[in-house]
Amino acid sequence: MKVHNGEEGRGAESVRDESSDSSQSYELSRPAGRLETYFTLFHDLNLQSNIIVSASYTSTEKRPLDASVLYPALRLVIKQHPALSIVTSSRPSTLRANHSRAWEARIKVINLKDCVSFINHFDTSKDGLASLLERQHNEWYRTEDKTKPLWRLLVVNHEHIIFVYHHLICDGIGGLAFHKALLAALNTVTMSPQSSEISPDASLVTTSTAPLAPVSSSAFISLGYSYSTLRVATTYIYLFLLRLFLPRSFFFFPSIRPPPNPSTPGPPIITKLHSFTLNPQTLSRTLTACKSHTTSLTSLLTTLILTTLSNDIYPRARFGIISIPTDLRRYIPRRLITESEIQNCASVCFTRTWLNAYKAAGQDLSGFETTTTGGPLNKSHIWALAAAHRSALERMIAPRGPGSRHTPAPIQESLSMGLLPEDKEPLVAQCLPTLWTVSGGGVTVSNLGLFGDAAVAVDDMHWKISDVEFSVGATAPEVGSALYFAMVSSVDGGLRVNISFAEGAVEEEIVERIAIGILGRLEGLLKGDE
Repeated sequence: MKVHNGEEGRGAESVRDESSDSSQSYELSRPAGRLETYFTLFHDLNLQSNIIVSASYTSTEKRPLDASVLYPALRLVIKQHPALSIVTSSRPSTLRANHSRAWEARIKVINLKDCVSFINHFDTSKDGLASLLERQHNEWYRTEDKTKPLWRLLVVNHEHIIFVYHHLICDGIGGLAFHKALLAALNTVTMSPQSSEISPDASLVTTSTAPLAPVSSSAFISLGYSYSTLRVATTYIYLFLLRLFLPRSFFFFPSIRPPPNPSTPGPPIITKLHSFTLNPQTLSRTLTACKSHTTSLTSLLTTLILTTLSNDIYPRARFGIISIPTDLRRYIPRRLITESEIQNCASVCFTRTWLNAYKAAGQDLSGFETTTTGGPLNKSHIWALAAAHRSALERMIAPRGPGSRHTPAPIQESLSMGLLPEDKEPLVAQCLPTLWTVSGGGVTVSNLGLFGDAAVAVDDMHWKISDVEFSVGATAPEVGSALYFAMVSSVDGGLRVNISFAEGAVEEEIVERIAIGILGRLEGLLKGDE
């Protein structure tokens, strides 16, 4: 495997022993796990750029969010969360010559001026911020530079903080944890008089020397969880045979092809975003309707996505793949991992399904009411599908009972990465073609849930968060999802959904039609529940 250097890429040569670098700005920490190696390679092979979680901050004292306030708070957060010091590194393989092993290293000192930018007089409407998120997704990290962290903050109009980070730092829940930690720090630091004078060393932060959180797979192994090799093999063979014998038109996004040579970096993926919002009133009505129909918001939106794709966009499609990122923190004792820790601790649940039922939900005229799509809507059928999806998802994530040897599906997905080689070159050769078979051209639906100030226990709330957004850089669709629905809700801001996709892989008009179809069907469903 070869990774670009310099202006054309962001990784170091794969077989270079970085422990011999003259620079002392970082120190090696530990060999990367399979998942961490996966995130490193996805970035260095130009397959996915970053993740963004943004939030709007307001001060009860009408203080602007400037460096005099932000730097002391960030100093606290950085010292509390060692993951913010992580950078990528590489060592020669201990298994084979000319191969390399990914390592996690840690920066010793972070200069906040390197990773905090202030933007003033910016259009902070939903459309204005969406355009800024899109641009940030297309600014890649130079991972060979070990003097700067793999995250950055953009402070917009002294109010909005955009946290942009490499997936090696943390997952989406970890992004929320960052904002919770920053909010707590802003409310904890001594509120000194406002000043534009910043001491020369105020921006320099010595990072935490506390141990990194354990790799989630090692935590699960220590807890006695396991995965079924037979399950992995039969799932792969089933999907391989479907890909082999079914026409491409039987899948969503039929123009997408498997990668010809996945180990060679191509041009960086360019992320495009399309967004929509459910205002607080609509979100409240939707959640009430979901409760009355024994389903969840995630399952309802998944059902609406499958119904819209299989009827409005790809009427010939017969088989769909949906992945739902799942937080693994619920399974791990607090003595090993805390919920407030910034880290990667997520896996995925898959919905791989034949589409006949979803086609019927859109084509059957019984229960029809006009929607903004102009298409038919079978309300009872859609609610039944959403309820069934929630039941199936709950079975997959159900925790182990007393005395049981059951391993929940998302843990099995995480542990099964142990089947992959630890060195980067063979991992790329084996993993990326497999990804096309199991998830290529699919759709991801990631819901971080509700963010609220109540999550941060502070006696004196000088600062509050009023709105939150979540967005994920597009993945090369031949090795991942063609569409990524990233969403998070807040008490004041409702539900914001950011749909990311790779430029040239999916037409913007198609994504807009999908959003219209989802919102139109949702409107029709809610009319019947008023």
